[in-house]
Amino acid sequence: MFDGQNVVVDQLVKIIQALQVGRTTGTLVATRGEGPSYEIGTLVFMQGRVVQAKVGRRQDREALNWLSTWGRCKYTFVQSVSSESASPESSREIQSRTTGPLREHSTGPISEAAAEPINETVPYKSKALDYGLQVIERKGLSRVHRRLFLLVDGQREITEFMRLLKLNEFEVLEILYDLQDADIINIPNPLAL
Repeated sequence: MFDGQNVVVDQLVKIIQALQVGRTTGTLVATRGEGPSYEIGTLVFMQGRVVQAKVGRRQDREALNWLSTWGRCKYTFVQSVSSESASPESSREIQSRTTGPLREHSTGPISEAAAEPINETVPYKSKALDYGLQVIERKGLSRVHRRLFLLVDGQREITEFMRLLKLNEFEVLEILYDLQDADIINIPNPLAL
């Protein structure tokens, strides 16, 4: 049973992104269509990571990608305070096939208006350049991680990173959160009041 009501949105991807930025734990259930074209998709978020994604026969990355293409649909989100729904082992395995972390965010439905500021988020370095590059090397992060870290200057928005690196929002967010998890950048929460 879900707390709250179904909320209609024009682009489900904006809600997914808002949950990513919010580092939320909980379950998102989205529906669209009627009769034979009816679809239901589920995303489970655990401590900032998508740990399960399913739409019909699609699972994990394929399901997440499919849900990200949905236009007008209804969704319900139920926030959870516990992360016992998935084991750490399965969480790590699925994380490598899905998307980056999310942040805590208040209960209740997220409006499209709340999802809008994500692309306007301006990450900034929390450690010195040399130290950050050493951390990237030590952790074995990719060349793209290094390039994005070098671009983070406290002035560029996510949309500019997308343009400069020719990556989509999910890819940029995933890399940014890897860098934040490495404690070398900070990403302000656009949902904070």
